[in-house]
Amino acid sequence: MSAAKGGMFPGSKAPDFKGLALKEGTIQPFTFSSLKGAPVLLVFYPVDFDYIAPSELNLLQTLKKSHHQVVAVSTGSCLSKAAWTAMPLEKGGINVDFPLVQDLDQKICTLYGVANNDRGYSFRAFFIVDSEGIIAVRSLTDLSVGLRISESLRLLDAVATGGATLPNWHTGDHTINPDIFSLSHFKGGNAEPPKHPAQHAEPQHESAPPASKVAPASKVAPASGHAPSHAPSHAPSHAPSHAPSHAPSHAPSHAPSHAPSHAPRHAPSSAPSHASSHTPSHASSHAVDNQG
Repeated sequence: MSAAKGGMFPGSKAPDFKGLALKEGTIQPFTFSSLKGAPVLLVFYPVDFDYIAPSELNLLQTLKKSHHQVVAVSTGSCLSKAAWTAMPLEKGGINVDFPLVQDLDQKICTLYGVANNDRGYSFRAFFIVDSEGIIAVRSLTDLSVGLRISESLRLLDAVATGGATLPNWHTGDHTINPDIFSLSHFKGGNAEPPKHPAQHAEPQHESAPPASKVAPASKVAPASGHAPSHAPSHAPSHAPSHAPSHAPSHAPSHAPSHAPSHAPRHAPSSAPSHASSHTPSHASSHAVDNQG
């Protein structure tokens, strides 16, 4: 992985600088890169004896812990800063033990992009530089808006964890895995992002009944309103085929032989008829004699 280039935004390598600083009443050389091994809170304020800066710096002194590395920078000289620290707190003085760096020519605030060139001083700002010298946080406000000091220290501790923190994270809270949706989950180009554990459960499918329990096709009930194709040949008709021979004239087509002329040809031969072919021969001669 290539080294980060110098710049003023998160992800950039923090510009190094050298100068004079006032620390605990003593003016001494200061090099920013000398602060290693832990994140650094770098604070910019416009001028010494500022109407907001005393509140910012004194609160910072009160809230910071012994392991916090803090540096403050302004365009005022070290002599100005010495006079300021000598003032009583109730009159606007400050009492801090971290370095106060002078930036008379605005080179430092220009490196970090917070110089107010038209006025000759810097905007209010703070940066958090991690233990590798990379800018992790950048916050900038106008002259009339004080910095959120407690938030700057919370973020300093968050960066010190080296992990990923939620918006409401506080010192002592656990961090989250920053690798949850990293490219390692998409190897091959077609892999899907990890799912919630509840989504891994396989859907429940009703198992099909064994083949032995499936009804044969010949026993399946037909659809309503349609006669089955396998109906037995002896299915009854409107008039049963075994109707008695003395059925009336309106009997069905298989009525006995004494039915009207439209009776079927398969009428039983035993059926009587009104005009039998074996009538005695003397019947016709008797009729002739009566006519005479």
